[in-house]
Amino acid sequence: MVVQEARSFMRSPRIAWLSGAALVAVAVPLLQLFARPNAATEAARTSLAQDPVAPGQPEMLAGLPDFFFDVPSSSAWRALRAERTPSPRELIVERAIPMVDSTGIEGEASVDLHCSTVWPEPVRAALIDAIDRRLAVSWRDSATPPTRRQMNAWRGASWSGLQIFVVEVPGLPSCPDDLVWTVYDAARGRVAPPVVQVPHFNEDLGELVAKGLYECDLDADGRLEIGFPDLQHNGTASNDSFRRYYQVEEESLRLVEVLRYRHEEWLSVVSPGEDGSLHRVPFSSKPGELRLFVYYRNLRYGQDLLPLGEIELGRASAKEVWSVRGTSCWLPGMEGYVEL
Repeated sequence: MVVQEARSFMRSPRIAWLSGAALVAVAVPLLQLFARPNAATEAARTSLAQDPVAPGQPEMLAGLPDFFFDVPSSSAWRALRAERTPSPRELIVERAIPMVDSTGIEGEASVDLHCSTVWPEPVRAALIDAIDRRLAVSWRDSATPPTRRQMNAWRGASWSGLQIFVVEVPGLPSCPDDLVWTVYDAARGRVAPPVVQVPHFNEDLGELVAKGLYECDLDADGRLEIGFPDLQHNGTASNDSFRRYYQVEEESLRLVEVLRYRHEEWLSVVSPGEDGSLHRVPFSSKPGELRLFVYYRNLRYGQDLLPLGEIELGRASAKEVWSVRGTSCWLPGMEGYVEL
């Protein structure tokens, strides 16, 4: 009996230790599970106030103005952000225009609940003429022209009541497709002369159209300009998202390009990890004025909204193209980034 009690006593600490280890193994994941939302919340709260974190590869950026090492201090950066960032009231609202897949100029019409999806005949006639002229140019050196005029097609409606029609035109093999688009005033039965969007190398403008166009009042005259997305991308050195704004001349119903600027510019050299980019946002301090606020952003290294400067735009008359009248750069050495 004494021997059995001694053996039982010797086993008890081992059992207690194993039991304690098992409880810890179960409790730690549970504690982590319950603590995870709080950690995520705290991270979200502090992300926007986070100071830039150096990527640890300064030799890659030698001789170049750098957003991590050339900012004087965190206090100066915060002061710059507080003083120079436009107020919400100054920002010009850019409304998205949703675009949906449609029949286009060659698709068969379908009727659902007495609503026909066929495009208006004036629209079809204008687009077919513009497409044929474009194909005659882009395929002039090809022995095998395309068998059809269109690829994808979209339609939408602007906030000002105009109907928008976009057709993707077949491009040469290994080349991106072109886009031809126009607007239609259903009340007057009039269609604007179509605009041809010719992509640059390795672009997919069709994907951008599917995500929607934009519309905003650039000069506060009560008329909305239509913003068409554009992209310049070659896979290695550039990946820039453009906005091309067209003014709708109501009397003649004509689309006139009045502004083109890089909305987002990918920076592969000065942004370690290739996650940083420049942004340009339109704003106005008074009616008739148009400026672009330029800032840098790289969330991987905790750099959110570093103001670089602003671009002042102007034009001689309401039908002219907006051009640069002046620029202001707030960080020495960054002047090359404060441009359209």
